[in-house]
Amino acid sequence: MTTTERMIPIAYELATRVHTGTRDDVNQLLTSLTAGERDALTITLARMIHLGANHDGQLRPCGTHAAYTRHKTHNEPIDPWCLHAERAYQRNRKRTQRKAA
Repeated sequence: MTTTERMIPIAYELATRVHTGTRDDVNQLLTSLTAGERDALTITLARMIHLGANHDGQLRPCGTHAAYTRHKTHNEPIDPWCLHAERAYQRNRKRTQRKAA
C-alpha cells in the first residue's frame, strides 16, 4: 500500500472535520501529520476529486459511491479511493437502516 493510499482514511476524516468540525479540529488533524504525510494527503485529495477524461460534469469522481458503481458496471478495476468510499457508503446505509428500524 502506498503512502497516498494510507492517507485515504485521513482524507475522509479531514473532509468530515471541514464539514462538521471547527477550524481547531482541522488544524489539530493537520498538525498531527508529518510534512511527508501532508504532501501525500494533498495528492490523495486531488486524486479523490479527479474527474478523469470526461470533464463535462456527468461522471462522478473517483472516491464516490457512483464512481465505484461505474467501475463495477464496466468491469474496471476498483481503485482504493472508490473501494474506501463504497465501504463508507455501505456502512452509513446500514446505520441509517438500523436507526429507522
